[in-house]
Amino acid sequence: MIISELSELQRRTLFAKFAKIAYKNKDEAFQSGKFWGFGKVNFFDVEGAQAYLFSNDTDVIITCRGTQPGEMNDIFADLEVFKSDSVTGTKIHQGFKEEVDKIYNEVEDKVELQPGKKIWACGHSLGGAMATILA
Repeated sequence: MIISELSELQRRTLFAKFAKIAYKNKDEAFQSGKFWGFGKVNFFDVEGAQAYLFSNDTDVIITCRGTQPGEMNDIFADLEVFKSDSVTGTKIHQGFKEEVDKIYNEVEDKVELQPGKKIWACGHSLGGAMATILA
């Protein structure tokens, strides 16, 4: 599967499915990734910030896990609404930025091992905000 060759609707559907996969455990996520043609999977879990990186020969999908009820780290991240400077100089939600900062170096290290591939980011809730910042 080459994501850029999919229609807009197909891409949106695929990313919605991967946003849902972000909530699965590692074994289920690996099986789901394989089903969709992404056999290489990395899981990141740093101080409660979680994401998966799926890759195939042409594409990388980074999907970030969103707010989980009962996970105090997620709730605190959502509530930390003060603005913080981003690397581009814009102001962004401090709690969302801090969650990205936790996983950024590990994600970047894995992305750098994927030269020439198109990078896509998705997520739901807190994960959607994290994906936007990562992009």
